[in-house]
Amino acid sequence: MQNSSKEALAINNSILRRHFRELTLALLQPFQPYLTLAPGSVAFPPFDLRDFVRKLKGQQAIFPLLRYTSRRKTVALYENFLACPQFSQWFAERRQRISALRPPNREV
Repeated sequence: MQNSSKEALAINNSILRRHFRELTLALLQPFQPYLTLAPGSVAFPPFDLRDFVRKLKGQQAIFPLLRYTSRRKTVALYENFLACPQFSQWFAERRQRISALRPPNREV
């Protein structure tokens, strides 16, 4: 394989990786408020599936995936994602990992 072909493949690989990373971050962005511990808090905000979908359907809800597709298709994607058996496990593991990274509260 010529050097120019290898370089073109490396560039395309980099572009594709960046694109899919951006899509993944866009998909996960609406979950951030539920995966963030407020300073001094020991518990995550409650997550309710119905409330989450209702917020996504709301006209004022803006999230990054709307750059790529319609609101209807995006909401359907989230509804399918939330309904899959792996979602609950992923969400619980994500929260557990975030909790483990948080330094313990130190009282003086």
